Amino acid sequence: MDDIPEAYDLETIDQLRAIADSLRVRIVEALALRPMTATQVGEELGEPAPKAHYHVRELERVGLVRMVETRERGGILEKYYRAVARAMRVPATLLRSAPPDVLAETLNAFLNSVTTGFQTAMSGLMASGLTNFDETALNLSGSALWMTPKEYQATLKQALDLFKPYSERRGVENEREISLTVISYDARLARTANSESTLAPEPLAPLAPPRSSTPSPAPLSPEPPEPLAPTPAESPRAPKRADVTVGFSNGEKGNMTRKVVVAGAVNFSRRELEEMAAKGEQYDLNVFGYLSFAHDVSADLARRTIARLSYHGVLNAPDSVREVLKEKER
Repeated sequence: MDDIPEAYDLETIDQLRAIADSLRVRIVEALALRPMTATQVGEELGEPAPKAHYHVRELERVGLVRMVETRERGGILEKYYRAVARAMRVPATLLRSAPPDVLAETLNAFLNSVTTGFQTAMSGLMASGLTNFDETALNLSGSALWMTPKEYQATLKQALDLFKPYSERRGVENEREISLTVISYDARLARTANSESTLAPEPLAPLAPPRSSTPSPAPLSPEPPEPLAPTPAESPRAPKRADVTVGFSNGEKGNMTRKVVVAGAVNFSRRELEEMAAKGEQYDLNVFGYLSFAHDVSADLARRTIARLSYHGVLNAPDSVREVLKEKER
């Protein structure tokens, strides 16, 4: 059977929407390896046959998989499908032509699919009582890199090439499917988007290297895209993915402490923390996932509003705030 192209550029918004689902990405990847029926796809991915049939049909409808062969077996006509390419790319022309609300909706759908899978896996591990995460594939990490775009693309390709030998089942002991998602972006664009200034952003001129006498802060991970940050209606006092929020208790220096448990991503802005400080309230935080403090949050503000902290995952905060949070960890 003829092989398929290495890459396919998405052509329509419907295709972009269709691929914004982690299960459909897995289906496309499976059908890029070899032709399969929808039932075989379900067996390969450990998904119910009706669910696999539905998603394969949707991918066929938008032209991302196609039927390549039919076989009759026991009076039943089996349809075999194949992905149109080994990889799907989103061209800049499609992004520019898509309405902003459609892009936001599609991005949110994909990120929610990824984070839901991660949170479900973490909840299952915690419920099992497992304490050594080294025995699992669970990982949430981030880093700030200083590279040119060409250097990053070349390094990313090298890293992804390392995983290619494991794209198919080999039948070895303790083998399991691992979901891998790579998210990266220019941190300057994120800072511009999160700025409260109404001025137009300055052109992204090349950054000068930091002076040795005044080193530039190097956060563990860039701030997440805006869709992951709480909206005014969903402030950290009622996180979108909070598992538990328990009333008030007496905190430091007579302040009232609000206990919050978050599973997912939460970002604290200076304005939100200033409102907490004005009310004489503090946070007792227990975070599983991504915890971020805006770049303009001062060490003094963090000290006055964070009573205690426990987090498992990624912390993004200015260096001075990190020092304060170390004092608050329990």
